[in-house]
Amino acid sequence: MDKFNPEIDYTIFKPYQVIEIESIKIPDFNNLINKYNIVELNTAVKPFFFLYLLNRYPDCDQVIYFDPDILVTHRLTSIEEALTSSNVLLTPHILSPIGVDDLSHGERFISKVRDLQPWIYRNTKNR
Repeated sequence: MDKFNPEIDYTIFKPYQVIEIESIKIPDFNNLINKYNIVELNTAVKPFFFLYLLNRYPDCDQVIYFDPDILVTHRLTSIEEALTSSNVLLTPHILSPIGVDDLSHGERFISKVRDLQPWIYRNTKNR
């Protein structure tokens, strides 16, 4: 997340488009830069990127975001099918209650709450 650097040849990313952060027009962005570390900042700007993409590409039906540490090894058919009847899909890290006395697990929980997770949305503006 940065401004374009004239020393980088962005054509190497084709057919994908690199979007400069200033294009997103995030309100009070400079305050966010000063407030968050890089992981928190990338998490905080996700909703703005989604709005940008859905507004820029109104015919887009679905937006699926995976973190760079995710390896997709199969088609995303089940996700695409689930989005036909849901507007948002969530991917929880915790599937069972955390014990009150399980402090180490609780500490892991806190670290996972801040973890970047897939964001999966259906564009309902066209429906």
